[in-house]
Amino acid sequence: MKQNYELHEIIKRNIDNSFGIKNEFVELYNRETKSELEVSKLSSNDKEKLYDFFNSIFAEDIEAMMLQTYKKELKQTSNIFLGLAEKYNYLSQYHCPLCGNSLPVHILILRIKTQSKQALTKDKRKNFEAAIKKWCAGRSNIEKFRRQEAKICIFILFALSKTSRNKDLDNMTKALVDGLKGNLFYDDINIDHLNIMKVFHSDTEDFIFINIRESNLNSHEDVVFDILKHKFACGEFIDI
Repeated sequence: MKQNYELHEIIKRNIDNSFGIKNEFVELYNRETKSELEVSKLSSNDKEKLYDFFNSIFAEDIEAMMLQTYKKELKQTSNIFLGLAEKYNYLSQYHCPLCGNSLPVHILILRIKTQSKQALTKDKRKNFEAAIKKWCAGRSNIEKFRRQEAKICIFILFALSKTSRNKDLDNMTKALVDGLKGNLFYDDINIDHLNIMKVFHSDTEDFIFINIRESNLNSHEDVVFDILKHKFACGEFIDI
């Protein structure tokens, strides 16, 4: 299709420029639908129409083209997404380059209002942890993480709504991990690697992606000689 070719060319011309893609997408949309949208005056309704138009017609082509822009190293990744849902889905599938290639990776979505441990009252904390326990109860495919000897890697993505107060990452994580402890995994001491981030969106509901796998970080299978011979250039050991 001619439109498919144009779409590919637009993305190639603007591979690292979401504003350039938006401009050309609007031009293409106007031409195909005989509309007169202006990039500088797009309402929420206009953005939804544009998203639905390109998502329904070109979804597979957009995904295939954008996948070609992904680099192997996260720090080198340059991505442009059609919408926030695609960005969240991509981030939630983060592959940890440090903890080995242990499979399967479990990606869970917890729909719950995020909480800060620092702000939780005793009753709210009890209710929050009870809700997480109930959510975890029916998940039989995660039994290996509940073993006392399990070593795990967890990536947590807090998706915060436009109505959510901006909370500290560490306090949100403490509240969540306290709720997951004994339910999703045996104890927080079993976590060898914890990676966290928060990303805001324009909807009204908070939710949390939990990406969990077994970790080989401390097996040292990637080390030839399992000894530490290191010279510290930072000064003396601080004795407290």
